[in-house]
Amino acid sequence: MLPGLIDARRKTGKRLRFWSAGCSTGEEPYSIAILLDKLIPDLRDWNITILATDINTAALRKADEGIYSDWSFRDVPPFFKDKYFERVNGNRYLLRPDIRKMVTFSYLNLSEDVYPALQNNTNAMDFVFCRNVLMYFAPEHVNRAAERFYRSLVDNGWLIVSPVETSQIHYASYATVRIQDSTFYKKDTHKIKPDRIIAQYVEKEIVPSPLPLEKVKRRKSIKPSQTTPYDVSGKPKQSVLTLLEEAVVLYLKGFYQEAEERLSVLVSNGRSSQEMLVLYTKILANQGKLEDAFHWCKKAVSAEKFNPQLHYLLAIILEEQKKVEEAKASLKKALYLDPDFVLAHFALANISQRGARLRKRRSTLALQRRFYRNANPMKSFLSQKESPRGGFQR
Repeated sequence: MLPGLIDARRKTGKRLRFWSAGCSTGEEPYSIAILLDKLIPDLRDWNITILATDINTAALRKADEGIYSDWSFRDVPPFFKDKYFERVNGNRYLLRPDIRKMVTFSYLNLSEDVYPALQNNTNAMDFVFCRNVLMYFAPEHVNRAAERFYRSLVDNGWLIVSPVETSQIHYASYATVRIQDSTFYKKDTHKIKPDRIIAQYVEKEIVPSPLPLEKVKRRKSIKPSQTTPYDVSGKPKQSVLTLLEEAVVLYLKGFYQEAEERLSVLVSNGRSSQEMLVLYTKILANQGKLEDAFHWCKKAVSAEKFNPQLHYLLAIILEEQKKVEEAKASLKKALYLDPDFVLAHFALANISQRGARLRKRRSTLALQRRFYRNANPMKSFLSQKESPRGGFQR
């Protein structure tokens, strides 16, 4: 799966996004980072996102440290430890800083309706790993998490669960793919017809509205009358959704490409509202089309310069593009316009904290190396000629 995707993205934009949902102490997301380091020679030229979330804050702190004991290496070949880790104290091993900085750790409760969202970076994922987590959920919560993961993925994205968590019931919306006795779930929007999704909302006579869209009211039920048109079967004709309402429905169900097709007709005519532009920006971002999302968000900001929400949305897109300084500037504009904007404060603090954490990592690594060299004078000599294991470094 991954080598083929890497080849495709090399031609269409060097960007990959992974989410380790329920990452515990970090072995899984770091393994993903190491795999990418092995598979992509020009990794520095790529925009790689590896998001790792968990509900256990103590486990997240340990994961962020990147220090592991021999037990964590029980199922991996020796070169894995030799190439990517440095012994820092007895049987403790510190992961290389360039690999550690590839992973972003964050608190997230999978049972809450907080994903997918640009705000916590859980959108437009190519792979979602959620192994040995959902087995502890009640069936209804598994269904909800599976549906949210579906919306978190780009088209043809993959959900990977453990063998004991596979189920045709919980993952009915996905295409089931068997590879070498393993089961994977692929987001295939062609499996479910968009028209069927829209028809379900028409039958329920309700059109949901994400924040903040034009007011879309609950439709009144159609009652047969002398003025009500009938189809050939003698039944009253059902109401038809507008393009905007169809885009809203498809967006909420994770059919982003189809939602884009509907809404592009409206925004391209130059008469789109701010709400349309915001929705269109989010639809594009959820497909990983960051340049297009940035373009339409800038149009929204230009039309309404004093809207802090729009500056905040622009900052989130900029941060996803790894344009950190521009993202900080946009967040500061949002806070200037609304000093009580909590989400903007939180986002700006997160950016600053990540920068401080990276500087601390580098400082800590330098101190640990110095301590270990002082504790073992032979280490300096060995590091110049051969590895501490007695073989020349590759």
